[in-house]
Parts: sequence; C-alpha cells; structure tokens
Amino acid sequence: MRAQKITAIAAHEAGHAVVAYALGYVVKSVRVGRENGYDGTTESEYPEASKYLDDDRSEKVRANAFHELIRAMAGLAAEDELGFKAIKTYYGKDLENIQRAMTEIESINPGISQQSLENIHHNVGSLANIMVNANRNTIRRLAQLLTTGGTASAAQVDQICKGAVVVPDEVRKYCEPR
Repeated sequence: MRAQKITAIAAHEAGHAVVAYALGYVVKSVRVGRENGYDGTTESEYPEASKYLDDDRSEKVRANAFHELIRAMAGLAAEDELGFKAIKTYYGKDLENIQRAMTEIESINPGISQQSLENIHHNVGSLANIMVNANRNTIRRLAQLLTTGGTASAAQVDQICKGAVVVPDEVRKYCEPR
C-alpha cells in the first residue's frame, strides 16, 4: 500500500476509535493493514447497549443508533479533517453499519418519510464532523501510532484518549435518551 493511503486509512480508523471512545464504547483494537477484506478495522463494543433494556425500547434503540451512526461516519470525517479528502477509504463495513443504524431508526418510527431519514443522515454526518473536529489532536496522535506500528491495543487507545476526548453539547443531546 502506498504511504499516503496508509496514512489516510490510519486517520480513518483513528477517527472511528477516538469518537467511539468518547461516546463510551470500549475500543479493543485498531488496525491498519489488509485483514478480513478491509484495509483497516476498529474493534469496539458499546457496553451501555443494554442500559435501557428494561425501560423504553425506542429510547435504547434511538440512543444506540445515533451512537453507531456518528461512530461509523467519523472515519470519513477524520479523513477530511486531517487533509485526505482526495483519498476516500469510506466503504464496506462503514456503509453496512450506517444502513443498520438507519434501519433501527426506521423500526422505532413506523411511517417515517424518506426525507426525514435523509435529514437524520445529514444531521448525524454533521455531528460526526463536530466530534472529529473537537477531537482532532487525539485522532492525529492515534493515527500517527497506527501509521508507524499498524496496530493499537485497547491499552494504547486508552492511554491516548483518556482525559483527552470531548463530546460537544450539540452531539450529547442526540446520544442520550430523552
């Protein structure tokens, strides 16, 4: 892989990882390099996913869907923020995750219009950009580690992110149950 593409993929995966961490995901690992058909992967899970299970299902689904949308869109946003607009690595698994989250939103809003879904997609894309912008220095640090080493462990992600990530208020209101 060309050096510039590796750096773009590192920025992309760092965007996913840092935004996921800020939203409360446990980031298990981040990798740059061909694996399972992808040029990079971020392995994370959202431990709060069952938080609202006994409460209102629609609130659980809505909060989780917005988390997933922002996390999935953060890769492309990070590429753009760190200067890789010409090299798009946004495809495959990201698109699957976005589609799954949009389907979840549709499931709790029967009869929602296509225009409303498009507005949600657009607005959440803006929120991903806000998250990436607010955390760009942390994303840059993780991307540098990935560019040189190819992999970041959970401990390395935690070391880089702990105390350094922020969730701006305009993002927080979309990600918390109402």
